[in-house]
Amino acid sequence: MHPLHDYVASQLAEKLKARKVVVWYDPRSPWVGITVRQA
Repeated sequence: MHPLHDYVASQLAEKLKARKVVVWYDPRSPWVGITVRQA
C-alpha cells in the first residue's frame, strides 16, 4: 500500500482500540474505501 494509507490505517486502528469510537468527517468521500475495510 501507499505510505499515507498505511499511516492513516495505523492511526485509525490505534484510536479504535483505545477509544472504541472514532468520528470520521469525509465530505467528498475519498477515504470511503479505507473506512469500510477498517470497519
